[in-house]
Amino acid sequence: MLKVRRTRALVGSFAVAAAAVTCALPASAATSPTPTPTATATGTPPVATSPVPAASSTAVTASPTASPTPSPTVTKPFTTAKPAAKSAPRIIWVSKHTISVDGRYLINPDGFHETMTLENVGYGNAFTVATKTPNKGHVLAFPDFLFGCSWGVCSPHRTLPVQVKHDGDPGGSVSTAGHPKGMYNAAYDIWLELKPYLGGQPHGAEIMIWLRETPGIGSTRGAPKVRIDGALYWLIHWRAHNVNGSWNYVQFRKVSQTNELRGIHINDFIRVAEAHHLASPNWYLQNITAGFEIWNGGQGLQMSNFWARG
Repeated sequence: MLKVRRTRALVGSFAVAAAAVTCALPASAATSPTPTPTATATGTPPVATSPVPAASSTAVTASPTASPTPSPTVTKPFTTAKPAAKSAPRIIWVSKHTISVDGRYLINPDGFHETMTLENVGYGNAFTVATKTPNKGHVLAFPDFLFGCSWGVCSPHRTLPVQVKHDGDPGGSVSTAGHPKGMYNAAYDIWLELKPYLGGQPHGAEIMIWLRETPGIGSTRGAPKVRIDGALYWLIHWRAHNVNGSWNYVQFRKVSQTNELRGIHINDFIRVAEAHHLASPNWYLQNITAGFEIWNGGQGLQMSNFWARG
């Protein structure tokens, strides 16, 4: 979900833009990482349709910076040490992206200058979208949790990338809340790369698991249903591309929408993609992310209880 803005279609992947955002963080989670230039892209879906405040004691500001052209690789991925003990929250400005939380994951306040609040909630961490995203006809905000590496930015204590056939049993959990006005989805975004790269545009597969979405986003007409871990999903896929290359976009959209997915087994979804010749066990699992894609509105969306393993 750490990248310089890539071309987005109406349905696509999580990505981090080089935009300034205001975040309220507990001091236990607040860091001042040196941001790494990133970029993202998504393919064009076959059916087109039309991201948090808290009490503060200290204000730190940083000016927004222009989005640089991404490098194909990054030799020194960004990591963050485990944060100090919890204390009162404070307001910080993040000039680009990536805030370490819980000493294990990264959270990416990203998009159209959305304001986000980060807070410790025990099991995982949480953020709430506090501003409305304007309607520009495409996805503008992509706040998400990250485990693994994306465009040269890596979460602490990561075990990814790892070759799919040797990845053990990767999994994840997340909870969402809030059903405000607007157009958005809540989903996992999982990237597979041909090689164990830490940066650049992945060229293997992007596997998205949609928990829920507002009406009017894409279409499920004619899409087959697949059963994974006892739940039904529509399987939608196409070949996505941008100036950096192309990859297989694979979407698993839950037939019965839900506010959370707990203890999902990532390989169960990868196996279905492999059966449709859209993924390979020789590719590398690069990251596991969970967050929102917001076309417009979305004020009040909440995500919490993120957990992942590689």
